[in-house]
Amino acid sequence: PLVPLPTEIETPPPRPAVAAPVPTRIAPVFPPRADPELKTSTPLAPLAPEFGVEIATAPLLVCVPSPLVAETDPPVAIVLLPAATASSPPAPLVPLPTEIETPPPRPAVAAPVPTRIAPVFPPRADPELKTSTPLAPLAPEFGVEIATAPLLVCVPSPLVAETDPPVAIVLLPAATASSPPAPLVPLPT
Repeated sequence: PLVPLPTEIETPPPRPAVAAPVPTRIAPVFPPRADPELKTSTPLAPLAPEFGVEIATAPLLVCVPSPLVAETDPPVAIVLLPAATASSPPAPLVPLPTEIETPPPRPAVAAPVPTRIAPVFPPRADPELKTSTPLAPLAPEFGVEIATAPLLVCVPSPLVAETDPPVAIVLLPAATASSPPAPLVPLPT
C-alpha cells in the first residue's frame, strides 16, 4: 500500500543563553489622602406660590375588551435530507514502511558468576545412649526388718468460743455553720 509523503516541519534554532531580565516594581502613585469636605444644600424656594385649593383627580378607567384566544401550531420546516454517499479514502502515494523490532544492544560486560552458599547445619550424628545404675550403699543392709508405727497421741479439742466482732465507736464532728466571704468588689446592680 502507498501512503502520502510526510509533511515538512520547520524547527528554529534554540535561543541564545542570556540572563533573565531584572524585574522592576513601581508602586502606583496615590492621591494625597485628606478628609472630604462636608457639603450641605437646602432646596430652593418655589418661584410661584402654592395653590390654596386642593385638587384631587381620579385616574381614567377605560374598558378595553380582552383579545380572542387563538391556538396556532408552530410552523414545520420541511428539510430534505441529502442523498446517501459512500466514499473510500484515497490510495496512499508511497508504500507503507515495514515494521522492524530492534532491541537495544546489551552492555559489553561478562555475565555474573552465580554464587551458591549452603546454610551451615550442625553435624548430624546419632545420640549416645546414656545409662546409669544406682550406686551401691556404703554400709551393708540390715538383716532384720523393722516396722515402726506412727505415734497416736490423744489431744483434746479446743473449747468453742463465740466472740462478737469489735464495734468501733466513731464520734461525729460538731455541726458548724459558715457564710461565704464578703466580695472584694461591689456586686453589679
